[in-house]
Amino acid sequence: MRKLDLAVLLLAVGAVAGAAWWRFHVPTATPPPAPWRCDSGKDARWDCFVSVPGGTFLMGAQATDAKDPGYDADASPNEGPPRIVSVAPFWIGRGEMSVGVFRECARAGKCDVADVATEGGYSTWLPLDAPDVPTSLSRPLNGVSWKGARDTCAFLGGRLPTEAEWEFAARGTDGRHWPWGNQPLCASPPKDDPFSRAQRDNKTCTQDGPWRMSDMPNPSPFGLVGMAGNLWEWVGDWYAPDGLPAAGSKDPSGPATGETRGQRGGSWTASSPADLRVTVRGGLDPESKLNDVGFRCVFGGADVR
Repeated sequence: MRKLDLAVLLLAVGAVAGAAWWRFHVPTATPPPAPWRCDSGKDARWDCFVSVPGGTFLMGAQATDAKDPGYDADASPNEGPPRIVSVAPFWIGRGEMSVGVFRECARAGKCDVADVATEGGYSTWLPLDAPDVPTSLSRPLNGVSWKGARDTCAFLGGRLPTEAEWEFAARGTDGRHWPWGNQPLCASPPKDDPFSRAQRDNKTCTQDGPWRMSDMPNPSPFGLVGMAGNLWEWVGDWYAPDGLPAAGSKDPSGPATGETRGQRGGSWTASSPADLRVTVRGGLDPESKLNDVGFRCVFGGADVR
């Protein structure tokens, strides 16, 4: 048996063994309050939380060798090297966090409006003194800094996800390239088709601003929407620009320090499906407030920085 074949076999065996151990040895994550759980009834909001059981998966991608695990011809060097990773159970927002939640946090004195871009093109912000219009409150918050995202999650009793948690929630355990599978689709749904396919003439995937979560089709394996092509999403980790952080295989997190915070998911400004793959990574100054950046929160999981 060649060394390469042996390596692939060991990765597969390790994933199965790790998943079995995780299933029977890791406790269920403490859930968010009942009104915030998506299983609370038909009136559950789009930024409610979904239970993710935790598990073991191959994180990252590489474009160096088609015979090696994690191969993706479109992968950039910072998406690897692929490695087997395990994450504890957690709850994550079904959709990106809404304008309404941040306004609640700001009114409670736990969030600062200065952490959001309150004007400018494509801004979803609704001033605190404006009427509480449901259609505006349910829009995903954009133009938010990393601190604003962190404070909103803390206000709810949660936190930002790690890169490993985010990727697991987006792709599951089957190694898919996009949250919906392995079809190279754009994320903006045209009115006459539930999902648009990239054309051979490299038709752009760019949307006219972020969509509401209720308009986003084709969810991830755990029923999450908008995890590709709506807003870049802040994660809790510092960003490692040279590749996935050399952390442990169990609940890894990013570097202890850094200059930029990690982001995942691509955004409505993406030009092609390749920009929306689940392994695509980005880093941004944590004080930045851009109209293609938002976030979602998590509850539970392992203790992370």
